[in-house]
Amino acid sequence: MYLLKTTDIPIKEVASAAGFKGPSSFYRAFKLKYHCAPGQMRKKAKKPYP
Repeated sequence: MYLLKTTDIPIKEVASAAGFKGPSSFYRAFKLKYHCAPGQMRKKAKKPYP
């Protein structure tokens, strides 16, 4: 999750760096753990807080 929140590395490269064979398996595992898609988590992390 750190790479998603702090970099603009494409999600498929984040999945590979995390040891997943492809982005679809990373997506499924991520969604099970965090209850949202990796892209949604990235967008939430980049929103400035009021």
